[in-house]
Amino acid sequence: MLYHKKILLLMVWIWGLNGIPASGGSLSLLDETARDLSRLEARLIEGPGEGFLLNRGSRDQVQKGDLWTIYSPGESVVDPVSGADLGTYSSPLAVARVTRAAEKFAELAVRCLKKECDLQAGLEAVRFQDIQALYLDEKASTFSQYKKMRKKLDHLDWQGYMRKGERLPEQLSSPFKVVLAAAGNSLTLWSGGELLSIYPRSVKKPVRQSAGERGQPSSSSPATSSVPESAGLDQTGFATETAVKEAGGTISLDQPVYSIGITTFPGKRSYLLYLGDRTVQARALQGKKKHQYTYEGFGSVVNMSVAHDGLLALNIYVPDKGMRSKILRLTDAGFQAIIENIDYVLSFGRDPADGGKARLLGQPLDHDDLLRSVAYRLEIRKDRVVRVETLDPPPGYSLFGAFQTDLNGNGVDEIGYFNPGGRLVLYESGRKIWESSSGPAGALRTLLIGDPDYDDAAPSELEVWSQPEVFRHGDRTYVAFALNQQDSWMGLVGGGPREGTVGFLYYGENSYRLHLPVHRFPGPVQDLHIHNDELLVAVGGEKTYSGKGTAQVLTLSLGSLLSKD
Repeated sequence: MLYHKKILLLMVWIWGLNGIPASGGSLSLLDETARDLSRLEARLIEGPGEGFLLNRGSRDQVQKGDLWTIYSPGESVVDPVSGADLGTYSSPLAVARVTRAAEKFAELAVRCLKKECDLQAGLEAVRFQDIQALYLDEKASTFSQYKKMRKKLDHLDWQGYMRKGERLPEQLSSPFKVVLAAAGNSLTLWSGGELLSIYPRSVKKPVRQSAGERGQPSSSSPATSSVPESAGLDQTGFATETAVKEAGGTISLDQPVYSIGITTFPGKRSYLLYLGDRTVQARALQGKKKHQYTYEGFGSVVNMSVAHDGLLALNIYVPDKGMRSKILRLTDAGFQAIIENIDYVLSFGRDPADGGKARLLGQPLDHDDLLRSVAYRLEIRKDRVVRVETLDPPPGYSLFGAFQTDLNGNGVDEIGYFNPGGRLVLYESGRKIWESSSGPAGALRTLLIGDPDYDDAAPSELEVWSQPEVFRHGDRTYVAFALNQQDSWMGLVGGGPREGTVGFLYYGENSYRLHLPVHRFPGPVQDLHIHNDELLVAVGGEKTYSGKGTAQVLTLSLGSLLSKD
């Protein structure tokens, strides 16, 4: 059976491999990397359609982004002199990337190493065996670690060592190689286009904990750094940041959180919603009710948008098919999928001037234009969504991170969004009226969009910004944003920021201002939500972009945050 699929570039960033020895309950960076890039044997099984699966899954520590080499059945090797059977030789046929890991099996995207390959159920696959690897050293100071890495991970097909400034040959930018880059003082591990781990300089042996929550709400203050200024944001047109002096509860979770929201439906019960990699968790703010919804399809859950009446939209991207988003309804009985396979990026926009009523917007997405400069106002009618208005947004408009409201009080709504350069821009009546002088860095996630017509074409990168919150406080309208600072080397491969803050855009003293009231959090700010004059902030842990990190949801007083604007 012939099977051709594109597989994304496996990139491994290694920062500061300075030979930290394992001692007591800790592991060295080298040991941690060797564990996460370890060999594992599996077998191909036939999947739906013309696809293939592995007979191993998450219970065997298989995860999205793992790379595997698939081998031929093997031929006997015979000594020409003695005639003795020396064993069998199996040649590599294809490379495969795990696109989804269920408990007992994993879905694969496969690329033949030659023009054609005959793949069959039962063939052997070995994780990270014979995968090409390149080592990049930003400061040309870790050559000894490169040698240790080669020795420790000798099942990789090492391609060489390169210093900063040396130009990468085009063939080394192929999506079928491993790239290791040394820079700074931490270790970041990429595999198959997925960021698997970010290790601190001193790595402790992970402690296994039960799924779900690690703690209950407490009255502790959020941990913040003592950075005096917000680099890249403290400039003309931006207010000076002030310290947060009051904080409410903290919820600690042992999973990444990419989107949060609070919804209230008839009966007045409110739920906190948070989206992990593929699962939406709901916990009642009063009582102990909890519900969970897990997406079981083959796509990527990009983000979540929450309305105030129990509705929420899951934006889901399926390679080769495009957006296949869903609208769910939450009740006291749990989640129900009411509309599926929607061809748009969806967002429940809210405007306090309109009574806070949610307006469902949709934007098409394709490989050539990414988010097309057109959008629609949608309505939910029974089991489908219909277009009720065609919108003509400004150039470079992205529904991810967009809002619409009247900030300056002139009776005309401004449209705000992050443009392709990452800068926050405002348009009014089709004219740009304001732009941040230096764009906030570090999107929520980077979505890789493949070209369905050209299997070998490199995927396009689409930045996914978290949804801002529009709200009234006092006599002003504000827009709250999650803002992050991105490390320079991470930006080259679409990595994630290490620390973030929150910002409030408003109109005052005849100009637009972005107020930064919080010192940077020691982790990326993934999303935020306004509820009852409080700001909820989802802050990621050290391994946020690995899919197996931690998160905290902090509750901050809006009165304290906006007291000095």
